[in-house]
Amino acid sequence: SAVKDDDEGFGDVHTGCLLDAGQMLAEAQELAGPRLDRDHADEHAMEVLLDRLKYTLDQFQEQPHMLDPVLDRLLGDCLARFKLGPDIPDTLLAGNAHCMHLVLKTRGYKSSARRMPHEASDLVLILDLLDRRSGKLTDHMLCCLLLWLSTVVLIPFDLARFDAAAESVGKAPEATVAGRIDSLAREFACRGGMQQEAACFLLARFYTRPGASLAEFAAWSIERLDSWPLESYADTYKHCGLLRSLGLLCKLGRREDLLPHAGPLLSCALRHCQRLARHTEGLLNKLRAKLIQRLGAIFLRQRLAAWRYKRGHRSLVANLAPNQPSAAAATDKDEEEQEELEDDFEVAPEVETVLDHLLGALSNRDSIVRWSAAKGIGRVAGRLPLGLADQVVDALLSKFNRLESYETWHGACLATAELSRRGLLLPDRLPAVLASVKESLVYDERSGESNHGSNVRDAACYVLWSFARAYHPAVLQPHVVSIATALVVTSLFDREINVRRAAAAAFQEHVGRQGNFPNGIEIVTNCDYFAVGNRSHAFTRLSLFVAGFGVTYLRPMLAHLVEHKLGHWDPALRELAAEAFGSLVPLDAEHCLGSHLPQLVASAQGLDLCLRHGAVLALAHSLYALGDAGLEASGKIEPSLADGVLNLISVLSNAGYMRGLAGELIRRACCTLVERLCRARPFPVPPEVRSVWQAFLDDCLRHREATVQEAAAEALMPFLDGEPVDVRLVEKYCTEALSASQESHRAGHCSALGQLPSSYYRHQSASGSSAEQAALLDRVLDCLADCSSCSSARTAVDTRTWAYARRAALRALVSACLSFASASASSPAAATDAEDKQLLGVFDRAARCLLAGLTDYTVDQRGDVGSLTREAALCGIADLVCLSGPRIANRVSPGLAEDLFCGLVQQAAEKIDRMRRVAGESLRRTVAALPERLAPAALRQMLAGLPAAEASGGDGDGAAASFNWANPSDAFPALAPLLGSVPNARFRYALLTGLVVSVGGLTESTERAASDALLTVVADCAQSEPGFPLEVLRLHARLLEERARQDRLTVPAMRSLTCLLRDAFISERLLLADEVDAQRLLDNVVTLVKAEVAGCTNWSKLLIAQDTLTAALQFPPPDRALKPLMLHLGHKYPVVRRNAASKLYEAVLLFDSVVPVETVDEVSSLLLETVWEEALEKVRPVRNRLCELLHLPVPTVKAGAAASAS
Repeated sequence: SAVKDDDEGFGDVHTGCLLDAGQMLAEAQELAGPRLDRDHADEHAMEVLLDRLKYTLDQFQEQPHMLDPVLDRLLGDCLARFKLGPDIPDTLLAGNAHCMHLVLKTRGYKSSARRMPHEASDLVLILDLLDRRSGKLTDHMLCCLLLWLSTVVLIPFDLARFDAAAESVGKAPEATVAGRIDSLAREFACRGGMQQEAACFLLARFYTRPGASLAEFAAWSIERLDSWPLESYADTYKHCGLLRSLGLLCKLGRREDLLPHAGPLLSCALRHCQRLARHTEGLLNKLRAKLIQRLGAIFLRQRLAAWRYKRGHRSLVANLAPNQPSAAAATDKDEEEQEELEDDFEVAPEVETVLDHLLGALSNRDSIVRWSAAKGIGRVAGRLPLGLADQVVDALLSKFNRLESYETWHGACLATAELSRRGLLLPDRLPAVLASVKESLVYDERSGESNHGSNVRDAACYVLWSFARAYHPAVLQPHVVSIATALVVTSLFDREINVRRAAAAAFQEHVGRQGNFPNGIEIVTNCDYFAVGNRSHAFTRLSLFVAGFGVTYLRPMLAHLVEHKLGHWDPALRELAAEAFGSLVPLDAEHCLGSHLPQLVASAQGLDLCLRHGAVLALAHSLYALGDAGLEASGKIEPSLADGVLNLISVLSNAGYMRGLAGELIRRACCTLVERLCRARPFPVPPEVRSVWQAFLDDCLRHREATVQEAAAEALMPFLDGEPVDVRLVEKYCTEALSASQESHRAGHCSALGQLPSSYYRHQSASGSSAEQAALLDRVLDCLADCSSCSSARTAVDTRTWAYARRAALRALVSACLSFASASASSPAAATDAEDKQLLGVFDRAARCLLAGLTDYTVDQRGDVGSLTREAALCGIADLVCLSGPRIANRVSPGLAEDLFCGLVQQAAEKIDRMRRVAGESLRRTVAALPERLAPAALRQMLAGLPAAEASGGDGDGAAASFNWANPSDAFPALAPLLGSVPNARFRYALLTGLVVSVGGLTESTERAASDALLTVVADCAQSEPGFPLEVLRLHARLLEERARQDRLTVPAMRSLTCLLRDAFISERLLLADEVDAQRLLDNVVTLVKAEVAGCTNWSKLLIAQDTLTAALQFPPPDRALKPLMLHLGHKYPVVRRNAASKLYEAVLLFDSVVPVETVDEVSSLLLETVWEEALEKVRPVRNRLCELLHLPVPTVKAGAAASAS
């Protein structure tokens, strides 16, 4: 199930998809009602309740109107608790306010305020709560009480009547109710916090009451806005609160009351804008723009513009019904009966000022300001006469020019959409507006390493979406094809997912409301909101689907790719665009050959790097597609076009476009061009051109960038395939690979040797003798084997850190073997036993090289670069075994198979997550490809029991898939049991080596999972094999002995030994085991640890050895471990001495047999009280006294050691 079990019930967001609204509404009522009354005194219960209520209400964030059936109940319960008066507990009051605020936040304060009770008796109660608990009120309480007060203040009674009631509860006679409301609202409106919005709303409603002193408030507001500074966040809150209050007042008040004060307020707002122009606070600018637009609306009479475009039908069903009326007749009868106001009325000059400010605000840096200004332009324009409104449209259209910023384009699109939605954009303006909107759909402005324009394109999609709702189908009929193609192209080829989805949504809106888009239903069905979310899928798959509907969509798509996407600033998008262009070209080949491809040849030689790169790639993909379509025979490719393409590499090289950082892109693109042309062969390639291409590819193989080398190597196989075998070329590559003085040169030529076509292994001369075939193959394999080794001695340069070159050599080795195998398999009837032996010998040779690659643990300043070689070897083993076929797999020797399994299982148990993932997948593939007799039965059963969806590395989907090789808690419990179930000694040693490396790793999750798995398997196997713990310790000792002084293995081995010796079960088994075997084994372990750290200057390694020696003290006799620890007490490093004393003191406390009973107190005192960081001259006598107490010989100091210590 997708829903997890959860005690709280709200930990998984998926549950919101499964619970119905009724159940969640009932739960919200329960939480805000009886549960709150019951649990308010319990702090933890209240925290759980509020979290649950927040989660429940959050499910309604996208559709808050669904709360309306229970909104009265929720608000009523919360407000009823406020009416309890002064007796209400503080905890209940705070919890009640928090619950109510959650409801207000979800539904919105405007809708909630309309549902609040407004009884006259509540007025004094609210004021009393605000006054009596002034020091205890939280922001939630203030917000709820002020919003409730904003509803109660609308009661149709004179507020002076309540003054007597206020005096009866102890208020001073001069503190009138109206004055108290005014002072409270002004105070909190000028504060920051969630209560500010409610206070502003209260202030606006208070001054819309009949008889309110609006003039005094306006004068006070002007004086404050002109005098208040703006130097801190507190000042910003003051300005925002006052601007918000004035904006709401202009919205809620009557025009007749506000008109006398509109002029001074507008002048104040404009002065405020000029005085604080340097402040870029987005909210402040938004509120000021909102105030200015509402003041502008006050100067105009409230009217329904008679000249606006009126669409008769708003119903989707009516739109799609047959026999629709024309646009001229589509007018609502109610609107026809309205009185048409004269358009020749005088407009106040302040309106022009307001419009100028709003048009300027469209260029503001903040989106919220631009959005507010766009809505303001729509509101004001709706009250203007036709002539002035037409001038507003002209001003908006003038914003669409390349000299303006991207903010201006975005604001202009938003304003255009607002005019369209309100019917203020007349049909005769559509051609000019559509031209600007189509230009906005491709707007993209690069700025350094980033770009601007995605919000412009998104807003342009919103404009076209608004057209679908605003205009009758007959009005948009002349523009249907233009709009449809623009939206389809944007939904398929835009870089940003939100723009593609916005375009798809706009297209769907047009299909549903207009009903006349070509093939609209089919396109909407396949290219919907979710399908276009994957960019690669939209470019390569959906574009082909849409192109199948003919040139209506195909040619605009091709033109868009050529003009806008092939020269895009993002290289990944250019590559996708080139691939999409190539897939579309065969659908309209004649048009592309005559128009687009010659244009691309010219663009490929131009100055623009991005366009040059995209054009070369597009030529490569399109000519490959044309060649695949067989257009060579029909002669449709003009000779001039073919010559331009063939000479392109020469032209680019001569122009210097192959040099520098930019040259890397062009080189990769040209390699792709060569590879595609050689595969499809749309036209013949002259020998002189082949020579140029050969020199170009050779130069790319020596390039420092691996991506360029890989592109050149991939182009080499189709370039050489079908041509006479060039033995000298192979010899050249081998020589340059072996004698390379730079890692990049060796890597490139090794990659080239791996890309030799299979024809090179079928016949190398006119005679085609097998001896020559074997000689060339041996030469290639010898070269790659030598380059894959860490100890290559054929060059004077130290190649031990050339991990990238070794990775390339191993990959090439596998590729060469597979090419040879495919050459041998091309004629199975002629296969002989000698050929099978030769093929098996090649396989065995390559497998041995890959096994050697698994031992590459090179480390340099970059880290474990050897992991690159090991990863290539792991993948190569699986590919070699799986792709060679059963003909080879069935003849693999048991010894080689054993070596392969040991190498793979060791890598699968090591500490690097990425290596475990690759090794686990390679192990699974190898075991599946080889015969059952070669693989250990336990290994095969373990792999067969893994979930199939996760066998490829842990990236599978589905609830049942849970195994992940990269996850330590999955991998180690699966591998560790093989220590006991596979009896093969070499297999056990290899697996334990990998586990030891993981147990001794630095990552806590890996170390814990590996150690737990190792201890578990030792305990389990000891039940059936009592000597198994000793066997594991012997393997550790063997590892310490064979890999002495190799810190990569010996340090983890000591950590793993410490873990084993400290385990209670293993220590008990050692004490109960055969005394001679156990003593001999422990003596050997201590001796090996002592030898490993003898003369060591790495203090961290010494501390790890101390842990192992301390763990061995519990096994008698303790002298074996005490002697090296005494040496550490006199070590020259203070940290080593201090740690040795600490570990020894812990051992004295834990193990009774370490110190004789009669000397325990003195030994403990010396270990604990001595300052071991002091000079050696002071601590060594203490160490010597400890040796006497423990009956150990006193260490003697060598002359050289004494000199170095001094």
